[in-house]
Amino acid sequence: MTTFVPSHTPDLQEDIVVTNNGFYPDLSVTDFKTAMDIGSDISLTRAKTCLQAAMIEVNESLKNWRANLPDLNSLDQWPVAADDTYGEINAKVFHYKRAIFNRARAVLIDQMRDYDTTKTGLDKAEQLSETTKLYYRQSHEALARLMDRTRTTVELI
Repeated sequence: MTTFVPSHTPDLQEDIVVTNNGFYPDLSVTDFKTAMDIGSDISLTRAKTCLQAAMIEVNESLKNWRANLPDLNSLDQWPVAADDTYGEINAKVFHYKRAIFNRARAVLIDQMRDYDTTKTGLDKAEQLSETTKLYYRQSHEALARLMDRTRTTVELI
């Protein structure tokens, strides 16, 4: 009699760093997976693709904001008060990474949706849709914090 014991080999690749445009920080795929609690069933390559997509979108969203900044070589050089530095990271870099990581997680969830047309499958897709909305909302909030915008804008019509 033989016994089959299923096992999953963890992703043993070295960390992949996604190179950014020079102004914004490069991002580690392992840091993304750790921060967003992404399991080993998602490969580093797949996570890198989602991280790149999110980076491109966020950088595009920040294009006008960045054009109005004083001459800085990188976001790390942003002048911050002592109370805006948390450990080794300043608040601007933290919000930037948070915007990217949340958007990348939303992209990853969108890619993982199943095409199950049963009632259970539709319920699961609906739950994933709500989760995706949450990650996009957190990404938008982080972008607003990065650009020093208020969380809510109200206009009278």
